Order: sequence, then C-alpha cells, then structure tokens
Amino acid sequence: MDPESSPAEYSWDARSVRPVVLLYVSAVFIGFILLAFFAFNSIEAVQALLVAWLGALGATIPSVLGRIEYRLTEAGLEKRRRSREQPKEFKRAFAWEELSHLVPIKTGYKFYKDLPSSGSVSRFVRTHLSDAFSGEFHVEAEDQGPVQAIIERHGIPTSKPSVPPSLPKQPKRHG
Repeated sequence: MDPESSPAEYSWDARSVRPVVLLYVSAVFIGFILLAFFAFNSIEAVQALLVAWLGALGATIPSVLGRIEYRLTEAGLEKRRRSREQPKEFKRAFAWEELSHLVPIKTGYKFYKDLPSSGSVSRFVRTHLSDAFSGEFHVEAEDQGPVQAIIERHGIPTSKPSVPPSLPKQPKRHG
C-alpha cells in the first residue's frame, strides 16, 4: 500500500530537537571556557572554544527550528521532515504488529520492535546501537492525548514487557 494513500488516524508535527539543547550546549562550552581562562590562563584556548561554541550553536539551530511531520495510520507510524518546498513522501517508522512496546519519554515515545530470538549482546546492539529495531518519535503537549488514545486502542504496552513476546509466560509454581 502506498504510504501517501494511507488514511491518517491522527497527524501532528513536532520539533526534532528541543530548544533547551542550545542551553545545554552553551553550558558545556561556558564551563570549558571558564576552565581554560582561570585554570590554564590561555586566551588562545578561550578564543578557540568561543569559535567552536559558535560553530556548535550554528550547527544545532537548524535542527531546533526544523520540524518533523508524523502521522498515525491503521498500519502504523509514518514520518517526514516538514519542508516549504515539495514535501517528500512519508516513510514508515513502524507497523503496529512489529512493536514490542513503547516507553514514554520527555519528548514523546521510544519504540521497540519485536526482535528475533538472539543472545543478550546481539539484543543490546540491535535495540540500543542500531535504529533497525528501535527509535523515537516526538509528541508535543497538545498532541499527547490523541496519540495516547490511539496507542491504547491498538493495545501497545507502554512499558517493557516482563517476558519477551516470543516466549509464553510460565505458570507460577507454589510450594
């Protein structure tokens, strides 16, 4: 099915990077600048750090100003970068049946897809170092209610399951 023709249950857009990140970046550089000035008395280091600070802010600002369009459909979640020019096609982030669970985070949700059975090291790499089996999507405050309702309607757990979905739960033994 063509992603553009998928009927949307709910659509929204959100910042790809929160503005507070600029403050965090600035705080780190200010700390190093103060260290260079007071601990090492190095004006050259201060100047180099100031240039690096401006470069870091300049590189971060487009991400803070940019927004991602999200759309929940009967099939799953699709997203694309919002653009003033001709919009690109939506790309599927996940299908509902692929999901293991969602974890609420400050900016939205982190999603985890079902993993084929594998060892613990492989599972860690796939979920934390690769984007093939996990990712996140941002939801701003005004969109939290409708998005949460759709997630609940699809029966997706919003915390890590205690037993991997591929394994049946074992009955408790008493005595």
